[in-house]
Amino acid sequence: MTGADPSNRKIIVVDDSNTVRTWTKFVLEKAGYQVIASDNPVLVPNIVFKERPALLLLDVEMPLLDGDRLSEILKGGKYAPTIVLYSSKPKDELMELVESSGADGYMEKTSDPNDLIIQVNDWFTRLV
Repeated sequence: MTGADPSNRKIIVVDDSNTVRTWTKFVLEKAGYQVIASDNPVLVPNIVFKERPALLLLDVEMPLLDGDRLSEILKGGKYAPTIVLYSSKPKDELMELVESSGADGYMEKTSDPNDLIIQVNDWFTRLV
């Protein structure tokens, strides 16, 4: 996303795993981000339109709608935040999904809070 508002520290995390969603939200809020978490990818286009996040972290494999397909849908809309596929899939597979879905990139899921914060901070420095 170009011309991003540097004061917008809003992130939407979409993951069907309650553990991943809750942990990611907790860590990122402690780091000063405003985080909205959703387990339902079908609702995300409306949430994105209403909330206008700077960053969207999408799990790749979810029931109802996979993250890469959701990325395609959002990139075709009027407002698309920076979209990052958030997965534990192998890097080569994630790179292919980024290319085919129009996502802006990927992040590997981690259980290290510092690593998560570093990766998200890196995405926010790209937005400004």
